[in-house]
Amino acid sequence: SLDQESKSIFIKKFHRIWLNNRSPIPLTNAKRLLDLTKKKLLSSVWGLKEIHYDFEREKYIASHAQGEPIEVDWIINATGPSKYVERDNSLLYGLVEKGFAKENSFGGLEVDFNTSSLINHAGIVMDTIKVLGHSTTGVYYYTSSLEMIAKKAKKIAQHMLTLMIQDNING
Repeated sequence: SLDQESKSIFIKKFHRIWLNNRSPIPLTNAKRLLDLTKKKLLSSVWGLKEIHYDFEREKYIASHAQGEPIEVDWIINATGPSKYVERDNSLLYGLVEKGFAKENSFGGLEVDFNTSSLINHAGIVMDTIKVLGHSTTGVYYYTSSLEMIAKKAKKIAQHMLTLMIQDNING
């Protein structure tokens, strides 16, 4: 629930440190990954531009920003979900395009902090549309944790129940 400036400072200065300490790789997994890397059975490549499968060689051919294309048996996408609303996410992109939602400057969609209700392009809180998980990354922090998603889902369910009871009393 930080203001915009404080949130920006936190993300720039402390975000990476926080994540490294909040969700460290278990030591046994880290040792296994390091061993595979030393044996040249695992490598990390950034900036993938294109991937296709060569059926004759039974290999994936990956073009990337680091140099020559590489041939591999397996490709593991470890980038996680996109932080921002992208055109290939037809649901979220469509909500933004139609004005039912607006993007948060830190990523994801703008939602009401207390209720997870979507906020439309005019700044109106849409209590009948709730957003949960990574799509709220600009409003909430650590949105990919199952523990945090479960807590937020409980709050959303409680808020929806309150709205239904109020609607029943008023209506």
